Amino acid sequence: MSSSGSSGDVYAETLAVFDQRDDPYEPFTTPEVADSLNTARRTVYKRLEKLVNRGDLKTKKVGANARIWWKSTSPPGNHTPKKAKHQRTEFESIVENVLERNTDGFYSLDEDLQFTYVNTRTEELLDLEESAVLSQNIHDTPLLTDAFEAALHEASETREPVIVEDYYAPFEVWFENAIYPSETGLSVYFRDISDRKRLEHDLQTERDHFRVVIENSPIVAFRMDSDLRYTWLYNPDQDFEDVDVTGKRDDELLPPETAEMLMAPKRAALETGEQVREERTYELPSGEVTYDLTVEPDRDETGEIDGISCVAVDITDQKQRERDLKRYERIVETVPDGVYALDSDDRFILINQAFCELVGYDRETLLGAHSTLIENQAVNDTANALQAEIQAGERDVGVIEAKFETATGETVPVESRIAPFEHADGRVGRCGVVRDVTEQIRREEELTALNRLNSVFQDVTHAIVESSSREEIEQTIAEHLTNSDSYEYAWIGHLDRHGERILPQIVGTNDVELPEIPLSSATDNSTSYPPAAEAMRTGRVQVTDDSIADPVLNQWKQSQDIRHRAGISIPIAYEERVHGVLNVYTARENAFDENERRIVRRISEVVGHSISAIERKRALLEDRVHEITFRSHRFTETLTDAAGDESFTVSIEKSVALPDDQSIAYYSLDGLDPAVFIDVIEQYNPDGEYHVTDEEGSRARVEVQQSNLTLAAELAKYNSWIADGTLQNGEFRLRVQVPQYAQVREVKDIVTEAYPDVEVLAQIEVERESTRLSDVFSDLDDQLTERQRTALEVAYYSGYFDWPRAITGEELAERLDVTPGTVSHHLRHGEHKLLSAFFDLAE
Repeated sequence: MSSSGSSGDVYAETLAVFDQRDDPYEPFTTPEVADSLNTARRTVYKRLEKLVNRGDLKTKKVGANARIWWKSTSPPGNHTPKKAKHQRTEFESIVENVLERNTDGFYSLDEDLQFTYVNTRTEELLDLEESAVLSQNIHDTPLLTDAFEAALHEASETREPVIVEDYYAPFEVWFENAIYPSETGLSVYFRDISDRKRLEHDLQTERDHFRVVIENSPIVAFRMDSDLRYTWLYNPDQDFEDVDVTGKRDDELLPPETAEMLMAPKRAALETGEQVREERTYELPSGEVTYDLTVEPDRDETGEIDGISCVAVDITDQKQRERDLKRYERIVETVPDGVYALDSDDRFILINQAFCELVGYDRETLLGAHSTLIENQAVNDTANALQAEIQAGERDVGVIEAKFETATGETVPVESRIAPFEHADGRVGRCGVVRDVTEQIRREEELTALNRLNSVFQDVTHAIVESSSREEIEQTIAEHLTNSDSYEYAWIGHLDRHGERILPQIVGTNDVELPEIPLSSATDNSTSYPPAAEAMRTGRVQVTDDSIADPVLNQWKQSQDIRHRAGISIPIAYEERVHGVLNVYTARENAFDENERRIVRRISEVVGHSISAIERKRALLEDRVHEITFRSHRFTETLTDAAGDESFTVSIEKSVALPDDQSIAYYSLDGLDPAVFIDVIEQYNPDGEYHVTDEEGSRARVEVQQSNLTLAAELAKYNSWIADGTLQNGEFRLRVQVPQYAQVREVKDIVTEAYPDVEVLAQIEVERESTRLSDVFSDLDDQLTERQRTALEVAYYSGYFDWPRAITGEELAERLDVTPGTVSHHLRHGEHKLLSAFFDLAE
């Protein structure tokens, strides 16, 4: 049945329960009514009391705690003597039935304490028969104990109910006796409470033990009612040892915020009926505390929640230790080096992740393992000896270098700093910080190698300075490298005159006939090129190991016992001109890292610069040169169409290279409008800057500044120059003079790249023209810096030295992309060197 509805409905519903039986006046117990209505006992009890007050029901207490309820036999005030007698007889029958059904024992005594009634349950509990004890005095039975006899006399004299619990030795049982005085004597209700007494005894024992445990632990135990008021409290915090908290709430004992924080989980347990466990940290007068609080809802016999039981464990110290431990662990785990601790038996008790990664074992494998798992016994003995010296005060810290064996069987060089480690039990073990020194050793080896290389570099540089020919320079470098401790073999290769093969020229060891190396390959796959050819082809350094096919090295191996682990091939170049390739081999491991490459590359650059300087000087001193005459129609048709006829001449007067691959060229015009010339040239070089620096009659000079090197600048890399370049009568003819030792093919390639339609008209050997100042003063190029020479040339050809000046100093600085002060500095120093050379020559 439902308990919902109006007040009248619920009471009518309750009364209807009594009408369900054949005899509507038969009594019910409270549980029987509650079960019929499917409603809580407490709620039903309140309804029944209300119905009694209204006169609809009657009630009588039965036993110590029980009560029966029955329907009134007639409306109030409707009684007759006859009916009353009948009703009493009927009532006595009903009561007897109830008493017989009752699970408690019941008997009645008259004023002389003689039995007048014994129910069936009494016969069962006391092992007697009603017929045998009726009219018998209770003193003549084994039921009477001192405590029970005193209770009987108290009830008789006071006429008040008395309840007594007593142990009956003959039956080895505990009874709870409820004695009620009546008009005719005494009524006794009793029940077997042996199980309850045993439980109470066990519970009391547990409580005693619990109290002892709590008093010597960080546990606070307490109970609160449904209003969250304390009913009892064990082992309170020191701030509440002298405070009576019984009947008080947290908000009556603590500040509002703290109280609300503590009451929230308790309130949640009351509302949800579920256990709540939370940690709470708050301030007390004695300081901050942290408790692990567990709240369990309590229920009465009807199942209703009537309070909470709580256990709070003081974990303040634990939380502080945890925070300290976490900080320590963070420090240990953050340290990039391995950290470990051993017990007094040399077994691991602590390791960080870095240590695990160092040795390759997981944490579970290492913990509890002996240190000799990763280090040999000799190392362990040495470490223990150092530990003993530290404990004896003979040293502050111990450092040991050793090798650890990893899980894979490999060894790792380490440096370990050790110290004694005292355990909580007083025993002393060892702790340490371990660092992998593989990289340190490698760097030390590299530093040693670099020091040797720097020494070689210095020796080579000094030797090159004193060399007077290319052959001497190359022989010097090859021999110095081969004779050093760092390298085993070295050789230098040149391109043949056709640019198709590399010819080994200089060998830095015993003479061995080495094979030529093809520069080209049938496939575009770069791995098909030998290292030397790849370096010449790409202009980049090539580093190889002994697995790379090297025809020169293979030829060497046939005649000598060669120890080789790595090789390097470096182009010998200066200003993008490749003179050859330097090849060096070594037996060292891990050779040719970036630092070593840089040093070897510097050696190659010094060689390239020295060779270029020697060849430039040689070119200045040669009397005869190769002269190549080219013809091209590039620009001619466009320029002729723009001019309207062919009656003009354009000559290349001067070309000056600037930094960052910039250049300035000067053209002399005769019979051609400079504006027409600029319009045509601008079609081929739209990013250039154009200036007319001089114009007189039909003659003019045009300056062209462009963002790439001119043909003259490219030829200068090969110590070649333009003897004459003239556009006349519809064609452009170019005469280039080349030193006799130079590669003519390379010069032709440069001209062809500039003028794709060019054709060679002639190639002859001629007397060198000696009209240039640089020919007269052969060493003037070495005296002038590159910036000074550039400033002088641009100033001269742009009309800076004319009168009046064609351009100002600011304009000259703008063309050179420097400040006016810088231009003035370069010009003054350059003029001084030129005048010094002139007057020294005059003397």
